[in-house]
Amino acid sequence: MIYDRNLDKTFTMDMMSIEEMKEVLTFLMPIIEENKVSINVEGNQLRNVMNISEDLLDMSKRRNIPLIDKTGDIDGFCEKPVYKFLFRTDPETTQLIRDQVEEQYKGKYQTIETFPGTIELMYSGFSKGRGLEMYCEWNQIHLENTIAFGDNENDNSLLLTSGWGVCLKDGNPNTKALADDITDYDCLDGGVGHYIFDHILNNKDVEF
Repeated sequence: MIYDRNLDKTFTMDMMSIEEMKEVLTFLMPIIEENKVSINVEGNQLRNVMNISEDLLDMSKRRNIPLIDKTGDIDGFCEKPVYKFLFRTDPETTQLIRDQVEEQYKGKYQTIETFPGTIELMYSGFSKGRGLEMYCEWNQIHLENTIAFGDNENDNSLLLTSGWGVCLKDGNPNTKALADDITDYDCLDGGVGHYIFDHILNNKDVEF
């Protein structure tokens, strides 16, 4: 999703229809039920959840966001279109879901890891990298003049698209491997801020 305040211009990815949501969940339900996979949605201000996990409960408390338990109720869970599903489970089950989605839908949907143990499912063709391209097109900015930060698989396209892609010190090993540089500090220690100050604002001779 993109919002350009100066141009007062926005772009949002397409939402999955209710019929598509039900189809995907029905297809994956044997895996979901057997492994008690926790699922929530993003979009349309829905707070629907199946198999509420501890990290979802912690998030709910931190942000004061109530969750609505729809475990086993596909119709209730899919009451409105959403941008994406989020699946939270162990690495083996995560990979099984990814393989099944790829085999069944042949690229219609993509599954992306957002942090360890969580993958998002959404339409293919939408990514942070494409979002950066669009923003630069709107503002006549050359991509080589951009810098991006990220720490996990959902940031890979952003780091690869930007002129200089930086991964956080505590980021995913695969994301580190494709980045142009790695921060000296992790996320909670202000890795992005330290990097900007130390390598850009306070170093006039640096070349990217």
